[in-house]
Amino acid sequence: MQFNNIAVVDKLSITEDAKQKIQTFSASPMTFPATDATTDEARIQRIGNADAVLGSWMTAINQTVLDACPHIRYIGICGTNLKNIDLDAAAARGITVKNVLDYSDEATAEYVFTQLFMLARGMGPYQWKSEPCELNGKTMGIIGLGAVGQETARLALGCNMKVVYNARSRHEDWERKGLVYASIPELLEQSDIVSLHVPKHTLVLTEKEFAHMARVSVLVETCLGTIFDMAAFKRWMKQGTHFAIFDHKLDIYDDVKDMERVIGANAGQAGITLESRQRLSNKVIGNIESYMQSHI
Repeated sequence: MQFNNIAVVDKLSITEDAKQKIQTFSASPMTFPATDATTDEARIQRIGNADAVLGSWMTAINQTVLDACPHIRYIGICGTNLKNIDLDAAAARGITVKNVLDYSDEATAEYVFTQLFMLARGMGPYQWKSEPCELNGKTMGIIGLGAVGQETARLALGCNMKVVYNARSRHEDWERKGLVYASIPELLEQSDIVSLHVPKHTLVLTEKEFAHMARVSVLVETCLGTIFDMAAFKRWMKQGTHFAIFDHKLDIYDDVKDMERVIGANAGQAGITLESRQRLSNKVIGNIESYMQSHI
């Protein structure tokens, strides 16, 4: 079984081998663009009469696009985020939408600790303390204990850090490993480092929460979107020698990209590594194969 035509909307972080494999699922030659489609018109043009669409975690497919491309029956997101897909409109048209979970968690957590190690030892543009220090013995607060939060906790425990966490539900398995549950105010008051791992656009830190963060020295944000009140964040950064670490290039954070002591992933998305691209590629292919097997 093949699709008539698979259209790729945006630049994808998959391997060349995966691209060749995906081509075998399309009866028509495929094009893998080197740039993203940034408007509905550009997306519609790239999709055309395709019956399958592949996009990145940033790809937006709304009702306008779906109305203009009536042949679509499969949308494969080469990433986790589905916030930019009109899922209701897709469901109403009988379109299957698939995404990929748990492919870049290890890479993102390793990036976080790479930046923390560099900050502690003064090996980058900034140094945390007046002289090089250790993460050993410091307290890390983790808000959100999903896949990336758990990988971050694992590395923190390996560094002999005290780890307190807050999540929607208790994780007794992780508490047995050494994590301590705390309310968000308690976590913020106890932590030297706070790492955020919540769903996109989940507002976690407002002016009220920043008031509890006098002790916190480093804020890590791996979530994208409106995770904290930007005005409150700026005031907190100016109240002491605080640092902030973001897991994407700072050019997508217009409000903070020029601030002192703000660190971004200059090479691009922190979760993209050789290994994570392979995991992503395998799962993208697996999603297509699963769809085809269920529609034979």
